Amino acid sequence: MENLKTKSALFYDNGNWVSMAQRLAKDFGQVQYFNTWKDAFPQVKRVAVGEGVPGIKKVYNFFDALKENDIIIFPDILDGDLQEHLRGLGYPVWGSGKGEQMELDRVGMLEWMKSEKLNVPDYEVVEGTDALRKYIKENENIWVKPVFRGDFETFNAKNYRYIETYLDELETILGVLKQHSIFLCQHALDDCVEIGYDGYTVNGKFPTKTMFGIEVKDMGYVGVAKDYKDLPQPLIDFNKKISPMMESFNYRGDYSNEMRIQRDGKWFMTDMTCRKPSPPGELFQKMVTNYSQIIWEGAHGNLIDPIMEDNYGVEVIMKSSWEGQHQIPVQFNEKYAENIQVKSCTFLNNQYTYLPQVIELEEIGSIVATGKTLEEAINNLEEISDEMRSYSVTIPLGSIDKAKEEIDKLTEFGYDVF
Repeated sequence: MENLKTKSALFYDNGNWVSMAQRLAKDFGQVQYFNTWKDAFPQVKRVAVGEGVPGIKKVYNFFDALKENDIIIFPDILDGDLQEHLRGLGYPVWGSGKGEQMELDRVGMLEWMKSEKLNVPDYEVVEGTDALRKYIKENENIWVKPVFRGDFETFNAKNYRYIETYLDELETILGVLKQHSIFLCQHALDDCVEIGYDGYTVNGKFPTKTMFGIEVKDMGYVGVAKDYKDLPQPLIDFNKKISPMMESFNYRGDYSNEMRIQRDGKWFMTDMTCRKPSPPGELFQKMVTNYSQIIWEGAHGNLIDPIMEDNYGVEVIMKSSWEGQHQIPVQFNEKYAENIQVKSCTFLNNQYTYLPQVIELEEIGSIVATGKTLEEAINNLEEISDEMRSYSVTIPLGSIDKAKEEIDKLTEFGYDVF
């Protein structure tokens, strides 16, 4: 394997993955961190992301830093054109490239799945909030998905009265664009368990080992190290279908997806994540000991397997309703720096501080832990959580119990993966 201590990596982030840059700094000789801060009216809270964080060197101009580095790493999407340009110049790049379209073009992917004779949830594409209101009035239990996540996140409309006040607020947010915005409305699937592939791909090829888990939406995740061949067969079948498309995109990066399996065995691919997912990206980079080598080799077109010393891992999302307008100090012993991972943060005055960004999410970071058994991983998580100090932050440890309930249900469906 390459001696990464002789290599320098340039990290191109939108603010969410300071922790990934820190993880890579364990192995690379240098990690330079660039955050997309430039705007007509730049804000110091965005400029400062990554400032002072141990292990990484903050840079402010991407192209000035480019010539000093041996590999470029993109954990997120929306810069596929830049990735392709850099690859054309001969730079090794870790990222989905134009493969980001598999996530961004939700409707196009649904149409492709239909053409491949795959199961697709009932859905409708509507334009404008008037049409959205009408559709929700006529259909109950709908998942509404955006084109641009900065406007709103996916939400569940159980019925019109349930969601009416939120739609009022959404119209205010969209303003003059409210009747020109596109909404993907998917019908909810009954009696199912959500599973997914969580790992990476190099040109449409997949490693022989991976992490498999159950997510509790926006709360937590329980994962287990598995041989790829032992994943639920629907995941293997779907990845085989999508592999040629990934190869055509020269996809070399993190990849995750969400699938729902019903009791009768029928399955539906509902979402593609062509970037580093959260969760369980925070857990994956902690659980995999050769994580940096995977990225180095993958960016050069070589697929290698992950090495995981522990069999189980758990992750919970740190949440704060105070997040939208306020900076949030997060205090913990530095020995837990790989376990307590804060998004869009600085490390100044000897403490991490979460800096609120453009979108007002409640998620400020994650706490992760691993173990030889699931019980050991959970105990480690609880112990580490007790060591974290932060005003207004909650840690939904109960999500682990909910995930275990889904694991039991998945076993009932005939998939004894854990």
